Amino acid sequence: MAGIPVKPSWASSSGLKRKAEALDEVALRKAQALREAQKAKEKAVALKRAAEQKAGQLRDLRAASRGSHGSHGGSHGHGLSHGESHGSLRHSTSQASLTSGEHRSSRSGELVCRKCRQKYDPRYKSEFKDGYCLKCRKRAKEKAIAMQKEKEKSAEKKANAAREVRGRMAAAAPKRPVQEQRPAFHRNQSALICRTCQQSSNLRRIPDLKDGTFLCPPCRLREMDPFNAMRENEKGLLKLMLLQPPTVPEDTCGEATIRIKLNMPNLAKWRKAGEEIDVRMLNLDSCDTQQSWPHSLTMWANGTQAFQVEAPKEGHKRRDAPQRISACLKSDMVNHLKISMRDGFTLQRFGIAIVRVKPQSVLEMRKAVRLVSAEDGRKLVREVLWNSKLLSLSEEVEANGSDRCRLTCPLTHQRIHTPVRGDKCAHLQCFDLKAYLEINRGIAAFNKRWTCPVCAIAAKPQDMFVDMYMLNVLKKTEDDDDEICFDAEGEWTVTAKVPPPPTPDTDMEAAEEHEDTTPEVLVVPGLDDE
Repeated sequence: MAGIPVKPSWASSSGLKRKAEALDEVALRKAQALREAQKAKEKAVALKRAAEQKAGQLRDLRAASRGSHGSHGGSHGHGLSHGESHGSLRHSTSQASLTSGEHRSSRSGELVCRKCRQKYDPRYKSEFKDGYCLKCRKRAKEKAIAMQKEKEKSAEKKANAAREVRGRMAAAAPKRPVQEQRPAFHRNQSALICRTCQQSSNLRRIPDLKDGTFLCPPCRLREMDPFNAMRENEKGLLKLMLLQPPTVPEDTCGEATIRIKLNMPNLAKWRKAGEEIDVRMLNLDSCDTQQSWPHSLTMWANGTQAFQVEAPKEGHKRRDAPQRISACLKSDMVNHLKISMRDGFTLQRFGIAIVRVKPQSVLEMRKAVRLVSAEDGRKLVREVLWNSKLLSLSEEVEANGSDRCRLTCPLTHQRIHTPVRGDKCAHLQCFDLKAYLEINRGIAAFNKRWTCPVCAIAAKPQDMFVDMYMLNVLKKTEDDDDEICFDAEGEWTVTAKVPPPPTPDTDMEAAEEHEDTTPEVLVVPGLDDE
């Protein structure tokens, strides 16, 4: 009938199946318990037999020793004959045997089995144990073994019957649809090798590889902010969480709250050394080193709000930057962090990290930039000229000015002191290192920093080099030289000079030409009336 829910039949069959499995398990446990009890019983019987045998031997020895002493005393003290003494010994021995085992005759000394009541010669004493002959003990053992085998067979029959019941129930139950099993290494869980640390990373989402190379999340966090360099190795990365299962459940999309515990007993020592604790976040769908917050985020540290990232205003682009939480942390306790975040797409495309950084000065960053020798710099000039020539031929366009380089910085328009350019730059123009660092420090938009002023390619301090060949050119040229030109072999010639400033006379003449010579008339109120 329409509208009436039908309960699937496989639910009841699964209950019967579980019940049959439980009965099977109970039967197996009972069989095992019976086997263990039988073993314990046999062991106890064997110990009891051994104890009784030893006790009987001790009683026989004691009785024999008492009889020998009595006969010896009677023969010497009371005048008994030798035959009387031995007769009393035999009588005492037979009496002791009757009281101990109760399976010997009092006169003849024969052995009598308790089970079959058959008499045996005393010479077969070794075959008796606890008053039973060898045949009776053998028959009892065979009977016990047969009973144990019967119990095991009955337990096995019960188990087989339970299996048959489960099989019939499974056959009668409706078959569930077979789900497609995903391979162990599918596209969303394939291993990617980092170009910097050469370590593999398993990500559920394949990032956008623009230049064909992969950069793992720890290396991206390390290169994110050169002004606040992370400590080396694992000392700088205090906590890294990729917002993927199991950190964030599979069904979570737009909103989540995570909690972190941090124990930092050396926090006071780090503060004295000038180190700080920052919170950074990146987008796992790309390999760039930019800071990326979700739509909104709020972080609490030890019950107080550390910082808040508000949602971007309509029509405006938010300036994301790492946040510092050193002032909210304590070194004498476990720090409890709570992060509540919300995003319009999915939170599983983000990764959040708590890092330990050391602020860098401009001088320290200048020393960190590597040097390229004059000979290598000349080779680079020849390579740039050759590549620009090939590019102009392929596009059938003559590239004018590709072999020229100005000696003034495009940022400050002053003469370059330390010429640098990026590794990926395809031009000869250099810019001043100190001016480049100071200008990037003053840029408020964090993700707009570190771009080449000539070609706008990403150029961080670790991606730049000081060109010693250009430094030698600057030393050999005069102060008013403004531009040089390179040939195919890397040799240079001066092609332009800085125009001289205008003379003061010329300025005065120009000012006089534009000056108004008409006399100024002052109007004083009330003067015409007089």
